[in-house]
Amino acid sequence: MPCLQLGVFYVLWIGLTFHMQSPAFGWQSDGVGALALVGAASAVAAPCAGHGDDSGRYLEHDHNFQLADRIRTRVATLCMVSMFGGGAVTAWLTGVVWSHGGWAAVCMFGGVSAALSALTAWLGVGRRPVR
Repeated sequence: MPCLQLGVFYVLWIGLTFHMQSPAFGWQSDGVGALALVGAASAVAAPCAGHGDDSGRYLEHDHNFQLADRIRTRVATLCMVSMFGGGAVTAWLTGVVWSHGGWAAVCMFGGVSAALSALTAWLGVGRRPVR
């Protein structure tokens, strides 16, 4: 599920931001912002990963592209709404988890989120649309 995948990303970066500003590290927001530039490397790697996905090397062919135009647009809209809506909820939950349990709780939350994301991806592998 895209909402879980983006959520795991948000747990990592938001939790890391909180942790770097905690007394354990004591960084200021400018230092954390500089660290976030490291994340900009993903923008460079994204076209390579996208090309691999399009060629079928990483993921099974996306059956959404075989749908009619009107339906494909609706499916894409639902996917984007669920992805960013789920990511927003996960970002909020990361703040709640941090405030109640700190870094250890955020790590557990991230691990559970990643496991759930992997499980849903695994359950979806090999499924073909009925023709």
